[in-house]
Amino acid sequence: MSQLPQSSYQALGTPYSHFGLGRTNNYVERLFVGSSLASDHYTILEALIPNSQLVINPPYPSNGTEVPGRPTEWRSELFLHPGDWVPWVAAAVAGAVAILGFVVLGLRAREQVSYLIDD
Repeated sequence: MSQLPQSSYQALGTPYSHFGLGRTNNYVERLFVGSSLASDHYTILEALIPNSQLVINPPYPSNGTEVPGRPTEWRSELFLHPGDWVPWVAAAVAGAVAILGFVVLGLRAREQVSYLIDD
């Protein structure tokens, strides 16, 4: 059995966890995160976006007194990393809006022609 860094005068391990899901096309439906620091020892996050960075801070333990600046609830931040796909998404949305606009204008013109024929 090897020694842990805490018991062998080495640098302590980092107080965070880093993991990845690889390249996924779908979002994470539910993420369960727990900590032993607080009485409310877990939180559940839903609908996480792929290819993003999530930072979760658990609440500090409260011994009956609140310390200013220390959160008493779970705090999570989601950081997105936009890539080369942003202009393509914007072009696709603009194209879809333009096509739907032409359909609406064409149907409106057809309706006006039918009203003129009826009169």
